Amino acid sequence: MDEIFPMQVIKTREKPSGWFDKELKQEIIKRDGFHKSATLHSTIDSWEVYKLQRNKVTGMIRNKKRKYYESEMNGTKTWKTSSMLRQVEYRNQRVNEKSEMVEIFNNYFVDSVGSIIKDGMNTNNGTLLNPLVTYDTPAMKKMKNIRLMSKN
Repeated sequence: MDEIFPMQVIKTREKPSGWFDKELKQEIIKRDGFHKSATLHSTIDSWEVYKLQRNKVTGMIRNKKRKYYESEMNGTKTWKTSSMLRQVEYRNQRVNEKSEMVEIFNNYFVDSVGSIIKDGMNTNNGTLLNPLVTYDTPAMKKMKNIRLMSKN
């Protein structure tokens, strides 16, 4: 039976992220082809073409992720997702109680808004810069202290 119908291993893949689409996949395939060509021919032109495609793909990934997560992070979807949380790890402590998790998130977001406003103030004229443009503020880096966990 194995000679006629040999056993095959089939790899299953996770469902792709919402930001990953056919257009991006095609650009990645092009990028990989340019990389293969650049390594085979090793000319300056082939490496330049590859670098341009690589940078294009990197920019597309950043833009698609940003747009996707901005659309996903509206109030209703955010709280539907957060209501499914079973556990939060904050400052190396695991928190299971809903009221404590709510308090952690509340404190985080209140502190973050204050920090974003403070960090986003333009010292020249006191106007608030767009906080969505700068993701590298100290307030945004604090988010790394919170790790969301699902119940296993």
